[in-house]
Amino acid sequence: MIESTSGVENAEQMIGADGVRAVFVRPTDLRRSMGLMDADVDEPEFQQALQNIVTGLQIRHVKLGFKFIMYQSDSSFLAERPQGSLENAQSALSLSMRSKR
Repeated sequence: MIESTSGVENAEQMIGADGVRAVFVRPTDLRRSMGLMDADVDEPEFQQALQNIVTGLQIRHVKLGFKFIMYQSDSSFLAERPQGSLENAQSALSLSMRSKR
């Protein structure tokens, strides 16, 4: 899991460790560790951090892709009514699937 600036700095070494088969980036935590508190994910420093992680994956010949989608952060999930969160996630997925047709 990469969720801090030190994680980005050490991404290639973590990716190359024996037994590592996947990397999960926690963007909100990473942004906070970078001192970025707003929701603008297009900031150059954040995009560069993500690119550094991707470069580490490419150097280690790790296939890029995903097997699951994180709908919301753990803290926002716990702050909301879990059933309502599940319904919101199902609705968002349904809309996303319809737009791909």
